[in-house]
Formats: sequence, C-alpha cells, structure tokens
Amino acid sequence: QDFRALEKTAAEYTGILEQVDHRAAIFPHLAYRQATHNLLHGDRNFWILDGAHFEAVRMERIEATGYQLCQLHLAKLVLAYLAGQNDQALLSLDVLRRYDANMIATYGQAISAFYDALCHIPLWSAARGPLRRELSRRIQARLRQLRLWSRHAPENFLHKLQLVEAEQARFQGRIPRAMELYRLAADAAREQEYFLEAGIAYERSADFYRSIGEQLIARKLLREAVY
Repeated sequence: QDFRALEKTAAEYTGILEQVDHRAAIFPHLAYRQATHNLLHGDRNFWILDGAHFEAVRMERIEATGYQLCQLHLAKLVLAYLAGQNDQALLSLDVLRRYDANMIATYGQAISAFYDALCHIPLWSAARGPLRRELSRRIQARLRQLRLWSRHAPENFLHKLQLVEAEQARFQGRIPRAMELYRLAADAAREQEYFLEAGIAYERSADFYRSIGEQLIARKLLREAVY
C-alpha cells in the first residue's frame, strides 16, 4: 500500500483502538505508525523511532509485555537496516532473541529471521576463526527456517529466501549465482507486491553490481528500487 494511504489508515486505526481502549494492541500499532511516518516524512535519522506518534526511549522504560517489546524492536530493526545502521539493527536483534518465545508462529518470527540473516552475512564474510563458525551456524539456522516457510507459503517467503541466498552467494564469491538470485528475489517480491522487500532486493543488487564495477547496471537498479 502507498505510504500516504497507509498513514491515513493507521490514523483511523489509532482512533478505533483508543475508543475500545485496546492497550495491548495500541503499543505495537503506534510503533508501526511512527515507522510509517518516519519513512514518509523523515530526515537522515529516520531510523530513530521517536516522534509525534511514538517515543521508543520512553516506551521501553514502561512496563511492556514481551510481545510488545518484540513488535517495537521489529519496527526498529527494519528502520535501522533500511538506514544502513547495522549496529542498531543488531541491538534490536539481540532483544528479539531474548523474547523470541513471544513470536512463535507469528509473522514477526519470519521478519526477524530474514533481517537477522541479512545483517549477519556481511559480518560472517569479515570474521575469522571461531566467530566465523558461530556466524555461519546462525546464518544456516535462519536459512533452514526460510526454506521451510518458503515450501509451505512461497508467495510470502520465497523472495526472502532468494535474497538471503543472493547475499550469501555474493560474499562467497559465486558471482553468476548471486546475479541470478538477486533477479529472482526482486521479481518474486514485486509479483507478490512486497514492494519494500523488492526495493531492498534492487538496492542490494545495485550495491553488488557496483562492487564488481558495473556502474550503469547499478544505477538502473537503484532507480528500480524507488517505489
């Protein structure tokens, strides 16, 4: 959905939740409303989840349930990854691991696994020794989850799997395979109307092509990333 339309819908939902005093739902709802607002109106610090609708720093200090904290940090994770703030994304992933029992059998579990793999593959590439082996085990665990989910619901998960595998192939030096997987991931995400994840696929693909000296292709892919 277009961000402007989504922002309007979110405002309507806020009013409904406030009318029925649904406190358990309004916490994560406002976090996602603020994330939407930041992406539409934010500046270079859009990854900081604070604003007119939600103040993350203050909200984390109040008594929140594990589920609410997971929803908060899922929103922070996505914003941090989009902004290239990998350290901040890793902090949110650490919180999500501590409270992962609250995400079992929810879509948040899949989002966490997807971004967890994307954040750790570059770290794996630079690591050596025991840390590299530890990161490899973590990434493989996420890939097993994504493969399982993509078999049961390819329309929701196949493009996520393909993008993670593209990143893995890139950092393993399997250039032709990376090219193919980036293309498949972007096409599948657009076909299923996962436009945010299609944008990520195009952006990561552009970064890959730039790294191998294909500047013209990289610029074209970056244009495709803009929805």
